[in-house]
Amino acid sequence: MKFLLCMASIDPRKGGPSTAIREIAKALEDRGHSVTILAHDDGEATTGIDGNVIRFPLSNAVWQYSGGYRRWYKEHVREYDFVLITSIFLAHTYFCSREAKSAGVPYAIRPHGSLNREDIKIGRWKKVAYLRLLERKSLRDADFVFCTSHAEATQAKQIADVNAKVIPLGVNVDDHVVDRSNAKIDRTRMVFIGRYTRKKGIDVLIRAVALSRAQGVPITAVIAGPDDDGLLEDYKYLAEQSGVADAIQFEGFVGLERKKALFESACSFVLPSLDENFGIGVAEAMATCLPVIITPGVSHAELVNEYKAGLVTSRTPERLSAAIQELSELNEHSYREMSLSAARLVREQYSWEKTARLFTEYAAEAMSKYS
Repeated sequence: MKFLLCMASIDPRKGGPSTAIREIAKALEDRGHSVTILAHDDGEATTGIDGNVIRFPLSNAVWQYSGGYRRWYKEHVREYDFVLITSIFLAHTYFCSREAKSAGVPYAIRPHGSLNREDIKIGRWKKVAYLRLLERKSLRDADFVFCTSHAEATQAKQIADVNAKVIPLGVNVDDHVVDRSNAKIDRTRMVFIGRYTRKKGIDVLIRAVALSRAQGVPITAVIAGPDDDGLLEDYKYLAEQSGVADAIQFEGFVGLERKKALFESACSFVLPSLDENFGIGVAEAMATCLPVIITPGVSHAELVNEYKAGLVTSRTPERLSAAIQELSELNEHSYREMSLSAARLVREQYSWEKTARLFTEYAAEAMSKYS
């Protein structure tokens, strides 16, 4: 099959979707398919991307509209068997969906959490109006909506009339292998890696560290990720006011090697998020045998409980602090069992080969209706 993957950005610093699209493209190509990635030229690096990447500069940054992108797409969309459109509430989703429908080319939309309740709450009236006026048709006409968890699919169907298909993302396990039996693990050290946004609960984590230290447990944390919403200074101030500025290390975007080093040195990966449609950082951490502490809104919660790959706790500083202390105080045998369970969960549940297989099956099913 010939797939066209339509993106806004493919800059890995822009978060999960930009990273995932490269892996999806590679996994599809590994299965013998032809893949083209169409994206905006916002200065991002394309190193390591397999397949043909075509980029166009933005004409309007507010709506992320590119005239060159739209012209190329309209001219070439009929050359492809299936189109995957990533993101909603952006210009390319609007015109890519309509041009595909007009050209008789089946397509899917991957909203990457934009239809989750917590995301809709941010600028709610604008998003609801946009959905009603523009995006609802795009979603309704899509052959399916690519959701990465059952929770995301459920919420998407509550907000819009969609044909939701659950396709979990994968993890490149070989990139994250850590022999934790030989690693020097600091049982008081935890790590958070993700975008600096309010929903991810960085403030909850900082307060949990403060509570633990007030109780005599010398917890430390590394909080790493791109500062998407300009919140870094607020979080630094909170750490200072909470008396834990010396216990929390803030970092910006981290590449693969630094990420692996952080995983290697930590006792746990913590993500007290309100809502995560997948949470690639959690999966990557578990691939290194790193137990996780997450909240019920993170999509992995059910599997983490099932596999005993970490702890799922309420999203309050008190409960998070208790979970952090509980995990850090596990005896060596129990901690090792939890570590091995985390890696087993990833091996059995998350692979890019599985992602590509499910996606091509649903795409083929959609294409059969057009013949």
